[in-house]
Amino acid sequence: MNTLTLNDDLMLQLNMLLASIAYETSRADIESQLKNVTLLGPEGFELSWFGQGAGTQMYVANPVGSPANFVAIRGSVIDPATEAFWVDWLDLNIRVFHQVPWPYANDAVPANVKIAAGSAAGLLELTAMRDTQTSLSLINYLSTLMPNMLMVNGHSLGAALATGLALHLQKQTSHWVLPYTFAAPTIGNIPFARYMNNQFAGMYFARTYNTLDNIPKFWSVAGINAVQASFNPGPAIPLLIDAPLEIVKGILWEFEHGYEHVHEGEGRALQGTPSLNDSWLEEVGLQHSHLTYLKLLGYQQEY
Repeated sequence: MNTLTLNDDLMLQLNMLLASIAYETSRADIESQLKNVTLLGPEGFELSWFGQGAGTQMYVANPVGSPANFVAIRGSVIDPATEAFWVDWLDLNIRVFHQVPWPYANDAVPANVKIAAGSAAGLLELTAMRDTQTSLSLINYLSTLMPNMLMVNGHSLGAALATGLALHLQKQTSHWVLPYTFAAPTIGNIPFARYMNNQFAGMYFARTYNTLDNIPKFWSVAGINAVQASFNPGPAIPLLIDAPLEIVKGILWEFEHGYEHVHEGEGRALQGTPSLNDSWLEEVGLQHSHLTYLKLLGYQQEY
């Protein structure tokens, strides 16, 4: 199956841009930025729902005058002075050594489908959110809309959560759910990936990643091996990072926590360009940046 049947440059740029705007820190800032998103029309987008949790943030927007809706989920916060930073990194991102059943019993997902405990916590936080003005949950808000296309996007942690949320929304709403993920790490075991593949068979699931970005290579053992060998012959991975990754691989192997991407081997691979930076960590940050993804997708305007 070719999952890119509906994939065009405009829609990838648009969803990546909306995922970038999800990093804004307030409802007012997001509303302001959405007015400048004119890829689908000169009047821009309007914000219709916005929620915040301890480690996550999410909004719903639509092009002015259009019934289509976009759900955008924020990626990891990078400011250690905020509470969300510690929730993201110590809870949602690295709790991968314990896999749990699908967190929504009403979705009727098979018992062998499991996801990382951190991903489950993030999904539950998203669905527990309430709009800061109306107090409606996301599901309740979407139930007030006529069925239409519902794009679900995110970058990094936001993309991982968008993968899971897309499945939940497909089960619990009557909308046509179209996931757009950028730089997503894996969130579930092999049965999860295969189940997602079947659920979205013949539909659209755009998984986009930069070939030089290390984050999408987590959390399979083969992917971590690729991280350790990354940027060769560029900056080498520091020992203080390489050694813990050996331990991570050992734990994943011992507990048989296999992780696999949805639509493994498919999706849009963006050909990154090395910066020839002397710092491995800085290279990782550059290749993973949402601004780099916008550039690789050909978005020419400033953001």
